[in-house]
Amino acid sequence: MSRKKHMQLILLWGLLTAVLLPTVLDLATFSLVYYAATFTLFRKEIKSIWANTRNVWIGLSIFLCIGIFCSQLPEKSAKAAYDIIRFLTLFYFAAPLLKHSTDKELTRSLFVFSAFIGYTFLAITIYFQLYDNVIFIRDSISPYAKFGIGSHNHISTVTAAFLVLSLSLALTEIKLKDILILVLPLSYCIIVTLSRGNIVAVIFSSTFLLFYHFKFSCKIFTSVLAVFIFAFIYIFFFLECNNDSCKLNIFARQYIYQDTLALILDKPFFGYGLSVFKHVSGIQEFGENIVMPHNLTLELLYSVGLVGTVILIFSMLIWMNKSGWDIRNIFSSQRLPLPVIMALSMLIYLFTRGLFDLKLVSSVTFGLIAFSFALLCSRPRKPYSPQTTV
Repeated sequence: MSRKKHMQLILLWGLLTAVLLPTVLDLATFSLVYYAATFTLFRKEIKSIWANTRNVWIGLSIFLCIGIFCSQLPEKSAKAAYDIIRFLTLFYFAAPLLKHSTDKELTRSLFVFSAFIGYTFLAITIYFQLYDNVIFIRDSISPYAKFGIGSHNHISTVTAAFLVLSLSLALTEIKLKDILILVLPLSYCIIVTLSRGNIVAVIFSSTFLLFYHFKFSCKIFTSVLAVFIFAFIYIFFFLECNNDSCKLNIFARQYIYQDTLALILDKPFFGYGLSVFKHVSGIQEFGENIVMPHNLTLELLYSVGLVGTVILIFSMLIWMNKSGWDIRNIFSSQRLPLPVIMALSMLIYLFTRGLFDLKLVSSVTFGLIAFSFALLCSRPRKPYSPQTTV
């Protein structure tokens, strides 16, 4: 791999980090630097990539229009729509480089960058532990302010995303000891931050990778996921747990979820507008209006209603179809390319994490969607035999 290609891929992973850690890294600056480094590839591929995906924007445009014109606060929703477009266009930045990178090049660059992320955040995490003399740093405050990181969620989100990507490398010919070099520091950071949403999301992404590696039926995995979703619905919407009488420490989330659902049922078709939850819902926690309902599906339904939600999901399915990797093709393929495995792992991570956390209009949500689809579109569907080493 040439030094230029290696540097371009390192910048790509850096751009992903800026998406996941917007409180520390400026996404616009990283985007400009990355664009300058990959301009030749971008100019070469953008016409064909746009021609293949432009129909997706019909549905996305309708989704955004519903979020703006049906909004209680149209100006604020218009800003949110602009942010969504900004995050999704990262797809057009990432796709050309991924398309021209081999699995071997992706593996080597990701190995180097994940090791950097893992041990950098390991050092920061240990510093936090020593600073507050604690094992778990979830509720630490002063160290986060000192580093400008924001909260434990930012550390756990970055480390969880790169842990999922690193675990995908285990399906290549990379050695076990090299995988452990990546996995151990990243896992440590996630555990001591006690981000339950990230832990659950990583478990499900890892389960998907295990099922794929050992060639277990995809139907079993989807059944497990369905059982989990039904259990989630029962616990948070039907289980009587007033004031945590059931000792599951879920009363606060039950209250938020159920009140949000009641608001959705009041305006079920077009919702209240993008990014207005804090200002319109009136739902409070500790005496202050909460920013989000801590569930992507609920916030989506609250923001654009059933109509907007269906349109967005339909647009995502069209995007998958345009990539050549729709659900039918994924289930029927004996061997998936490495970028497709990474993309599916990231989408599973995003879905399961979104059950417990994440804000709808955020760089994490739509930025990860953009990166996942860029990975999907980087490999046409064809017989595949990976040959990757580090």
